[in-house]
Amino acid sequence: MQNRTTYIDRVRRLLNIIRLSQGGRPKIEELADICQVSERTIYRDINKLRELGIVISLHPETHRVSVSDPVYLPPVQFTLEEAFSMLTLCFEAAKEPVFPLLDAIGEATCKLFGALPRKITDQLMPLTGKVLMQKEPSHSHAGSTEAFLKVREACAKHRAVSIKYKSPKDPDSIFTRLHPYQIFFARHAWYVIGWAELFKEIRMFHIGRIEEIQVTDERFKNPKSFSLDRYLRNAWSLIPEPGPDSDVEIRFSPLVAQNVSEVRWHKTQQITKNELDGSIIFRVRVSGLNEISWWILGYGKEAEVLGPPELRNIMRKHIEELNRIY
Repeated sequence: MQNRTTYIDRVRRLLNIIRLSQGGRPKIEELADICQVSERTIYRDINKLRELGIVISLHPETHRVSVSDPVYLPPVQFTLEEAFSMLTLCFEAAKEPVFPLLDAIGEATCKLFGALPRKITDQLMPLTGKVLMQKEPSHSHAGSTEAFLKVREACAKHRAVSIKYKSPKDPDSIFTRLHPYQIFFARHAWYVIGWAELFKEIRMFHIGRIEEIQVTDERFKNPKSFSLDRYLRNAWSLIPEPGPDSDVEIRFSPLVAQNVSEVRWHKTQQITKNELDGSIIFRVRVSGLNEISWWILGYGKEAEVLGPPELRNIMRKHIEELNRIY
């Protein structure tokens, strides 16, 4: 896969060629000068646009380029804001390694742009790259496209897959047959959840850690009782722990109170503000205490666990381990 920055630059160049060629009929040399690339690169870009189905013409004598009136999405009339939102999300998805289908995202961006009228593309082009989204670090998913596509196919066709999987907790890879029920993105990576034959229960697997995968002819039915929400229960993030849920209460100091209050961290959270000193009491019900303990640690001395006692003990053990290190 090519460098992501280079890839994004090429997508922007393709969009610019489409825009300039919609009624403008620029010469190859003019496009090369505007895009600051060689004429040979422009020829390659034109061939790429043709592969994508963009109706682009090159006059053999004048070497002028033109794009026919948009033929894609004829019933759809995008406003400037709608088109800008779509293209911004496409660019951001292509920039960050959160999706294993980078080429498809770039091609979809070109097709969408080619379907827009010139008056919209003229307004859009100066805006591209001006609005950015700062996202959390994500798994690169390098080499995961095949696994992602096969898992997606198996989910859609209700077919079991055989996988070789490398868990960070096990020294050796495991082999299991999996009935994939759901694919979802969370906590920096893509996951598949389903019934695992090896464990005789529903398990979650990180798609980026699937080393080998084969779609089988075995068919399965998703249990009517299954849903992602039901599986995760009230997990703080991804790992629901056995046993009853716990009611957690944390005091955050005035220094971080506003930052904590501005985010919807969990579906059960409730926040009470102390008007006297500006601190807050953060309450949440979770299915397991270990995941939330790591989140609390990130706030250091600005967070104090008020309950339950079990979580205070977990935090105490974390602090003791840190003391031994530092």
